Amino acid sequence: MIGEAASALETALEKKLRELSQTVADETGYELYDVEYIKSSKTLRVYIADKETGSALIEDCVAVDRGFTPHVEDAEWIPDDFVLEVSSPGVYRKLKSEKHFKDALGEIILVDLSKSLEGDSLPKKLKGAKRVRGVLKECDNEKIILDADGTELEIGFANVKKANLDPDL
Repeated sequence: MIGEAASALETALEKKLRELSQTVADETGYELYDVEYIKSSKTLRVYIADKETGSALIEDCVAVDRGFTPHVEDAEWIPDDFVLEVSSPGVYRKLKSEKHFKDALGEIILVDLSKSLEGDSLPKKLKGAKRVRGVLKECDNEKIILDADGTELEIGFANVKKANLDPDL
């Protein structure tokens, strides 16, 4: 799984910030979609979603931002020049966990691959491709199945470098 590799590389600070973000999301009644910590700028990006709509309005982001205040004021482990950004995951949201992929079933996604697609049964336009766009048909803890213009592709998570929703707008 994509998220498993990333979480194994988390520092102690990143883990504590993820846990704090989950606590605040739970307290404010939102789903924690993702967390990114940018070390160079000491910026914590927290992506939240309304549990019913799967998105977030500015008011939702403000509520979660304010929910951090009591936790941050008393935490000596948080850097002094810490920057907090709370946002919706967006229309082109990243897919990092099995839950993200399962929530995206039936949606169009864009997948960047670690290794090029190979196989005699592949259409010419897909041979050697390192980027594939298609409808996400299935997902389990080891692989995804995409329909790329009528060609069914089984892609192991070990070959997924990154993925995101890529809807037709």
